[in-house]
Amino acid sequence: MSVFLIIGVVSGVLTWLVVLLAHAHRHRQLRELEGSLNGQNTPPVLPPVSILKPIRGIDDGLMENLRAIAEQDYPEFEVLIGIKDNTDPALVAVARWQDEYPNLPVRVITGFEDIGLNPKVNSLHALEREARHALCLISDADVHPLPSYLRRLVCWYSACTAELVHSVLLGCDARSFGAILDNLQVNSFVAGNQIALDAVKHPTVVGKSMLFRKDDLAAIGGWPAVNDTLNEDYAIGRLMDRHGMRVALCPDILPVREPRRSFRSFANRHIRWAQMRRASRLDGYLAEPLLNPTFWGVVLILLSLTQCECVSSPLSWAHGAILVCAKVLADVLLYRSLSGAWLPAAHIPLIIVKDLCIMAFWLAGFALRRVTWRDRTFLLTKGAQLKRLPDL
Repeated sequence: MSVFLIIGVVSGVLTWLVVLLAHAHRHRQLRELEGSLNGQNTPPVLPPVSILKPIRGIDDGLMENLRAIAEQDYPEFEVLIGIKDNTDPALVAVARWQDEYPNLPVRVITGFEDIGLNPKVNSLHALEREARHALCLISDADVHPLPSYLRRLVCWYSACTAELVHSVLLGCDARSFGAILDNLQVNSFVAGNQIALDAVKHPTVVGKSMLFRKDDLAAIGGWPAVNDTLNEDYAIGRLMDRHGMRVALCPDILPVREPRRSFRSFANRHIRWAQMRRASRLDGYLAEPLLNPTFWGVVLILLSLTQCECVSSPLSWAHGAILVCAKVLADVLLYRSLSGAWLPAAHIPLIIVKDLCIMAFWLAGFALRRVTWRDRTFLLTKGAQLKRLPDL
């Protein structure tokens, strides 16, 4: 038996274990959430919430996503919009949105000072200082929550007695090639590992949705503690965990929409995420190819077709095809588990394309030490710390 087949079999088994663990853990938590809601084990009065929303530029679907936030079924909340540049066209879009919801408490914060190299942290630091309420929710510009999202998130926060609650992401409404590939990765590797790692008590926070109290964030050093960290969300979750605070994952699905993401944007995003994971946890990063049986299957097929001597079995192409089909089926069933719907048939073959792209991005993330984010380039060092490029 060739070494590639052995690695491929291990990869397939691990992938299916992650899918099964994610399915079982999330559905167990959903039952707990529904039990808490039905059993009245929720706060007698829902506390007011300050929603912190950093924005830069007009992403596709921005207005629809802002409307989804405004239409939350929740008794009291305010929205704080952070836009660094006073000439950003997003200011015009936000003004139009405010006109649609004149009774919604909204404040737009611009021109704030930087406290570090991470532009999102700079925005969140400014927004949190202006927040009127103790309970804050970070909500990225591309999330499109259901009306019940905030109410159920706060109830889960209370039921878990957690200091931080984050959400399971689900990419949706893709209308371009890059957006489809991005959603396929978010709805498999990202969501599956997010849930599976929560099941084994290793919080992996994705900052598109983070609910916390100001005092709890201050207890771990506040935003200055992560002002030069690229993956500030993951870092905050780990810091809270090390301080004995509970970090909980809400089992509800949070839709994420950027319908017309380009392939270049898809590649840049996942290369950057790969660089973050490598800089944060090298051991985990080195193991990631074991969750990509598609790659090992394609390697077996190609080696078999070229009659390479390192492939001992004439049926290696069949073994490779089985590995590829197993991974495609795993992604399809995980999407079904998360969304309750079947993946569009036209998207299924693109799982193979996505997995091969992700392997290429993994290699790039391993090799590259410079990271480009929001039109700025930095050196990325151990712990996903950002450093300014040296002057030439």
